[in-house]
Amino acid sequence: PNTVHKTSDETANRIISLRRETGWCPHRIAGHLRKSGVEVCHMTVYRILCQEGLNHPLTKPRTKRTYKRWQRRRSNSLWQCDLKLAGVEWLITILDDHSRYVTGSQIFKEGTVENVIWLFDKAIHEYSKPREILTDHGSQFWSVRRGESSFDAYCEANSMRHILGGIGKPTTLGKIERWFRTYDQEHTKFQLHRKFIQYYNWERPHMALNYSTPAEVYYRDVPN
Repeated sequence: PNTVHKTSDETANRIISLRRETGWCPHRIAGHLRKSGVEVCHMTVYRILCQEGLNHPLTKPRTKRTYKRWQRRRSNSLWQCDLKLAGVEWLITILDDHSRYVTGSQIFKEGTVENVIWLFDKAIHEYSKPREILTDHGSQFWSVRRGESSFDAYCEANSMRHILGGIGKPTTLGKIERWFRTYDQEHTKFQLHRKFIQYYNWERPHMALNYSTPAEVYYRDVPN
């Protein structure tokens, strides 16, 4: 293929292959290549994609983000949990706040607190338990009658602190909400849900993690 000045055919071919195989944006492709020792800037990637007709410009400008990003400093300090209606089924996912590593994710016929607790048990058995859990005010997580919810009782029994996100502040659970958007955009490439989770955790470079994968950051920073 035609390439821009100072970019090798091999690098250009890798850029084109990554775009066709993954659909990644120029920033993500450049970050992934830099992690593997290939120095290339995102504008070079962008120009190569344009030359190959693989650029898909936005139909409208991006919304400017005005909130400040925050995250815990260690893995298993805080997990976020949320549910999403996926067709006629429910997708329940648990995400490590520090690394964005998915510690639990499964599709259920019902979005019940019993299924949430089952998934937490499975994740804790595999990864150890977090100090704190952040959720919204969904009926699975708190009691509308102001009594103790069964999820609160589960957290207390396992010495985990349950934190409820502020009402009307969607950025509190921004990381897992962003994960659900990634799921919507990319999961159709995989026949099995567990294959998508494996890809997200171990193969997909994350822009907020300096293009490391969630697995790299999770296992690097998990307490001994």
